[in-house]
Amino acid sequence: IWLPYISILVLAIAFATGLYVCRKNIFTRVVIVSLMLLMIVSNQFGVAQVVGNGERDIEFKYLADWYCQNAKPNEKLVTTVPSILAIMAPQYKDNFIHTNTFDANSPEDFVRECYQKGITYVAWDSRMGLTPGNVYYKSWKMANIAPLAVGRDIGPYQFITQIRVNQRSYINLYRLRPISEVLQK
Repeated sequence: IWLPYISILVLAIAFATGLYVCRKNIFTRVVIVSLMLLMIVSNQFGVAQVVGNGERDIEFKYLADWYCQNAKPNEKLVTTVPSILAIMAPQYKDNFIHTNTFDANSPEDFVRECYQKGITYVAWDSRMGLTPGNVYYKSWKMANIAPLAVGRDIGPYQFITQIRVNQRSYINLYRLRPISEVLQK
């Protein structure tokens, strides 16, 4: 949050120092400093609001860390934001699958398609899972994994852990039981 102010201060000091050292081309310097000031003001305050203290969507970084430490090679994970996970763990980007790539229109169809696609893990996140009125909730077919909000074993899903940042930001992580184990029940 302080970065824009610090940038403006550094720019002002550099401008004043430049004027003190060399008094030529003052108009050019004023134009350059004005443009730089405009870039700082137009960009950095918005960036500061979005990035904040660095904890926005931090639960997905924790999910990527968990995946790197615990998943076996080629174990696939379904999530609403595979792009964030791919940034944090690019070596596994092909193992992160988006919920919107499924044709399923019910939780049962979703499970069936998970088995067909060789999915091992399913991550339900509160960011999207708690906003059923959101347009992405529908387009990403979050209703297919809505039962996973409970944070305990349910049907073919074995609850692994909850990655919690606070009351509003958390992920319930599940392992899909092997199909042979599900068919025996």
